[in-house]
Amino acid sequence: MLASNTPRTTWDIVLPDEDATRRFASDVAAALKPGDLVTLSGDLGAGKTTLARAIIRALGADEAIEVPSPTFTLLQIYDLPRFPVVHADLYRVNTLAELAELGWEEASEGAAVLVEWPDRAGALIQADRLEIALTMANDLGPGYRQIRLTGLGVWADHLTRFRAARELLDSAGPVGSRLYGMVGADQKLNIKLLIPLIFLSNIGSAIVIYLRPDFFLARQGHYILIAVQGLGLLGYLAYVIRTYIHFAPLIAQTREEWRAAAEK
Repeated sequence: MLASNTPRTTWDIVLPDEDATRRFASDVAAALKPGDLVTLSGDLGAGKTTLARAIIRALGADEAIEVPSPTFTLLQIYDLPRFPVVHADLYRVNTLAELAELGWEEASEGAAVLVEWPDRAGALIQADRLEIALTMANDLGPGYRQIRLTGLGVWADHLTRFRAARELLDSAGPVGSRLYGMVGADQKLNIKLLIPLIFLSNIGSAIVIYLRPDFFLARQGHYILIAVQGLGLLGYLAYVIRTYIHFAPLIAQTREEWRAAAEK
């Protein structure tokens, strides 16, 4: 049971289709590290295994990775380049002794763990975790899913930063979308590394800063504060320089495309 003072952050999003699910999975994958626990809950058919499969493929940077459902094996272990990943489906587990016999603790050591039906693990579920609850939202359209993310313990802060990075990328329009594709292809690129780039390359943000600095600080300035707090001022400036140099050709190309489109 969680202590009443355990830090908690929640975020609700809607995934309208498979592309959105893959994008969300890539975001989650980019935020994971060894020792992290992600629980997946929802009714049968809500998409827990589909999401876990997408996260594993994003972590491996390989859409061809075979990711069978662990419904019968209960545990599937993937030795991926960044770190091992354990995918567990505990629907058929009745006692903690069964988990011990499966080698739960040994498999989880040094790995990121994705768990479906986490309530079956009881006390073995660590307090620091990311909970993802999936619900079908057919009232919004066929295939729509409502997702509630809950960050508990250290994941409360992680989720705040995760959300800020995603909203910042979304606000960047074409640049953010194209950079997102590059992040999906190269897991070595960290979301934090993209934060300063958006401010350097987003013309819309530059106009807003010039015309309404008060509006900018109220609506987007906290993203910079989050980055500075996480990296330190010197670290943040170093990321600005490294990122701008790395993506300067892409920024120039995108601006040329915008200019060409505006002249038509």
